[in-house]
Amino acid sequence: MSSGEYECDFEIKPLVFKKFGEHIYYLEDKFFKEEKHNGQNETMRKCFEDKDSEETQDIYVYNYIADGRNGKVTDIQLYGRGYVNGIIVEDKGYYAQYVSKVKHFTRMYSVWRKHTPRRSSAVDPKKTFPKAAELACKNKHSMYMDQGNKIYGTYLLKYNDSSDYLYYDFNINRYSSVRVNARTGEIDKSEFKNGTPEDIAYD
Repeated sequence: MSSGEYECDFEIKPLVFKKFGEHIYYLEDKFFKEEKHNGQNETMRKCFEDKDSEETQDIYVYNYIADGRNGKVTDIQLYGRGYVNGIIVEDKGYYAQYVSKVKHFTRMYSVWRKHTPRRSSAVDPKKTFPKAAELACKNKHSMYMDQGNKIYGTYLLKYNDSSDYLYYDFNINRYSSVRVNARTGEIDKSEFKNGTPEDIAYD
């Protein structure tokens, strides 16, 4: 789509999750990459199976650490967030380790849930694109532009339970971001970066 007053191409897509078992959601290309002959994919699947077996809450697994010895991965540590009605609850963290006898995820900190987020209370994300596109195009001189005049990225619907804040989190051109209030459609926060050496080193 065109950004209107500011000339650039704008293409934003939702991240699509895969589901494992009854309660685990994840991004497949982040977790099950091409096998590197170190057993990581096999260990990851076993860990998912083990932790899903007695889990009662939906969990979005966003990151992991792989450990092992003699060049073979033998343990996986998973990090997750609560996943309620298809919404990531940012202040509801979970942790799991494959070698642990606990066959479910463990809350990282004890916070009682105050609210239940609903997708029905969020505006259509496409209605927020024009404002996000205009702001991003206006700041493209500060961004990492590796595809000519194209501004691209993905978004997730997230929620902060303690403040009852529902928002769309846009990840744009790798290092930039825009946060949009999902109830009002207004932009609440933005950061435009070209990619520092630290960003690139840990990409």
